[in-house]
Amino acid sequence: MSASDVMAELAGGAFCRLSQFAVSRACGDDARVFLNGQLSSDVKTLPAGCWQLSSYSTPKGRALATFVLANDPTECVESGFWLITRRSVAELTFKRLAMFVMRSKVAWAHDTHAAFGVCGTGGRELLATWLGCEPPAEGACVVATLDTVGLDADATATDCRVLGLGGAAWWLLVPLAQADALAGRLAHCLPERSSADWDAVEVAAGRPWVESETREAFVPQMLNLDLTGGISFKKGCYPGQEIVARTQYLGKVKRRMLRFAVDGVAASVAAGTSVFAAADADQALGQVVLAAPGDAGSQQLLAVLQMDLAAGADLRLAEASGPALRPLPLPYPLD
Repeated sequence: MSASDVMAELAGGAFCRLSQFAVSRACGDDARVFLNGQLSSDVKTLPAGCWQLSSYSTPKGRALATFVLANDPTECVESGFWLITRRSVAELTFKRLAMFVMRSKVAWAHDTHAAFGVCGTGGRELLATWLGCEPPAEGACVVATLDTVGLDADATATDCRVLGLGGAAWWLLVPLAQADALAGRLAHCLPERSSADWDAVEVAAGRPWVESETREAFVPQMLNLDLTGGISFKKGCYPGQEIVARTQYLGKVKRRMLRFAVDGVAASVAAGTSVFAAADADQALGQVVLAAPGDAGSQQLLAVLQMDLAAGADLRLAEASGPALRPLPLPYPLD
């Protein structure tokens, strides 16, 4: 099955267990101020029940992780902020963040919830039935108790969250103790696809995810976070802020994340795989950020490339004689 076939089936309706994502939570009186001083986005102005993209960088401005950061709909310090990132970088990222909490009133909760993806027309209809209204739009997050999503209302853990991702896709954050039960409920209504298939949704949305292979490889603008609300240039300092601001104001961003399709690839394309021009075998033009495999050797991917050298070039994967990359559109403008 090709990557386009995967997208067609997801558009009809499916669910996925998203083991590639780690779900954490920052709670406490100082959680908002603390996160605003560490992450690239403007956490102070993020309303309850909304989410934004964000990143966490080294002092040299290199991204250690990217997030979907959600302010809980209850606007309660006990619920706080949800941070969803790739599992391959989660442990090191949160260990580093914890080092700077010091005397701030911030408490972390890790891996208390599992992430599920629900998508397509079938997913929309199911969530509308469960919630009794249209599921949340892009950028919104709502509370759904266990009985709301068809599980045992008497269970002790009743906090679920539904995040609207746009493009007929949603995340469900479910207490770990109830994850298997929810999977069973979803399986009665929707076909299950793999976690790798869900990455086709992430690629199509142009959401950048830093993996262990690309940790410290990119400045946040290279991942288009300045174009998608993941960077604030008006707030105060955070790690790497000086580099990020200098990149923005002293000249055009020279590297950008673009979307491609590639055929003739038997194995999954790993994050960090180099991209070359066919005419130059000596210098890589960029790296793969995220790829979504298909079963017939066709994949789509996001890659950060040096724009001046990539423009008009015959781009190839892994080596100058590798499979050709075909440009695909992103759902947001690069200007």
